[in-house]
Amino acid sequence: MTEICAQDTSLLIKLRLHRVTIICVLLFLASTVLAALLVGRGFASDGPDANPYFVSLNLFVAQDTWAGPAMALAIVLAFAWGAKAEWVEPQVKSWSVAALAFLSVIIALFLRLTAHHNYGLSLDEFMPTFQAEIFRGGNLMAPLKDDDFVVRSALQPMFVYVDEKHQLWAQHYRPVHAAIISIFPRRIDVGLAHAVLTGITVFAMADIARQLFPQKPGAPALAALLLLASPQVLLTAASGFAYTMHLALNTAWLALFLRGRWMTHVVAAIVGFFALGIHQVHVHAIYVFPFGVAMLLGYFGPRLMALPYVVAYAVGVPVWIMWPELATYLQTGDTGVLPKTLLEIEYFANYLNYSSQIGPTDRQYSWLFLAVNLWRFLPWLSPAVVLLAILAMYSSSRLGVVAIVSAIGVLLTVFASQVLLPNQMHTIGSRYYHPVIANVIIVALAAFYAFHDQVRLGRMVAVLVVLGLVVFLPWRAFQIHEKVGPRAAIQAHLAELDTENVFFIRSGGAWFVLDFIRNDPYLQQSPRYLGPGVDASASETAGRSITITGADLVEMGLPRGTFLEPAFDFDPSDL
Repeated sequence: MTEICAQDTSLLIKLRLHRVTIICVLLFLASTVLAALLVGRGFASDGPDANPYFVSLNLFVAQDTWAGPAMALAIVLAFAWGAKAEWVEPQVKSWSVAALAFLSVIIALFLRLTAHHNYGLSLDEFMPTFQAEIFRGGNLMAPLKDDDFVVRSALQPMFVYVDEKHQLWAQHYRPVHAAIISIFPRRIDVGLAHAVLTGITVFAMADIARQLFPQKPGAPALAALLLLASPQVLLTAASGFAYTMHLALNTAWLALFLRGRWMTHVVAAIVGFFALGIHQVHVHAIYVFPFGVAMLLGYFGPRLMALPYVVAYAVGVPVWIMWPELATYLQTGDTGVLPKTLLEIEYFANYLNYSSQIGPTDRQYSWLFLAVNLWRFLPWLSPAVVLLAILAMYSSSRLGVVAIVSAIGVLLTVFASQVLLPNQMHTIGSRYYHPVIANVIIVALAAFYAFHDQVRLGRMVAVLVVLGLVVFLPWRAFQIHEKVGPRAAIQAHLAELDTENVFFIRSGGAWFVLDFIRNDPYLQQSPRYLGPGVDASASETAGRSITITGADLVEMGLPRGTFLEPAFDFDPSDL
């Protein structure tokens, strides 16, 4: 009777694998349908009617229309060959995780130099290097001269915090990401910093797998491979986005948290304190919330163990929320800059201002952004991760507490991102979901070890991991190169122009011209760049200057008439 029940269970699981394979195929094929709808309804366009507000939709059409079907084909091939073959789990060497971590560092740095051309595409990527230069200069905020302060909004139009009383400026974001970048040598600082952080993520991911599956010697290496076979991980690491650091510290935090000892909880709390200050406070706070609730419910040892976290976050949340005001006070000694009410705190005032300006449009198209964000996430993961995560939904009772809480964390991050910032703009995959990629892999691992003895998952997963590394990662890297390469070349050309002080740029209909305005915070570089709208009096005192138009950008190599760089109409004054 027991043998018959076991056979029935095995048959049921095999049927589930068939269903999950079909679901995965349909999910990935749906990306083509969604892309066609976006183009057909005019939300994505390669013509002059293209709206830069929908840049993430354009990126989806350009990069994911055929990536989804390719992932579906990979799933079908892996199922046809892998699910019918015997699988013997290979002997994993003790040094395998260290080798994978080292390899991740090398690949991330290589992709930084090749796919990303050692260039941050968006101002979101540039501003941490702006702040890193301030730290290298021995300040928390950089001082501006009177003449420069008058045109500060043209010198750096976006993502800047300005203290008008003392004529200081700094990046708008929290400082920990920039502080780490400042440790490394200029020119390659972001690449090295993110490469090291990726290696830390690999070690932490492997340690989590080792703790969750102590009887499975291959679990740490499999966890690391699932991580690295997801193109979003290495290609985000090669970018300038702070989310690489979020993933690294979140994964390290969880590895320490799961050890369950007083000392590791204290260290995890310290890691959490700094993780709050990476770039936006809510990112790490949302990540730890489900684990904190589970701890208070008694799922992770004595509730008293929560004390280090209570202390760290009770101090960390207000400190990092008020960081710009605190930095100004620490640099000037002026207590008058400290906020007296919640509405005076720049962190809240800035979000309320954003919400009043962009919020109505965000809410109007929230369903559209959610669909694109999800379909920008799935095809940028390893198809093995997606397959196993969906398989996990069929038997959540077998996954364990950590996997279930991790899954809740993923859902919470998706929900919070949708409420706070549904439009991801320039993004590699779905960068707002990046901090919980390790959670998705935990769920995938739990499903693999729950079912792999009863159904032939091993070879199927191995095929998908290999395809992720040798097919999808290079393909995605080339897609990044297509987008970033021309703009990196233009930025390099701008830096070589022979002009004394100021470089004026007018948009002429081109997308994201403001992203080319990249001055060092101490304004010592030549040329200096000023954005559209600077007044005539400023230009008269600027010395020799060059005006750049949309036509000039095209002549410099900006593509025109693609979903990555839509065609645009030149202003008559530009021609």
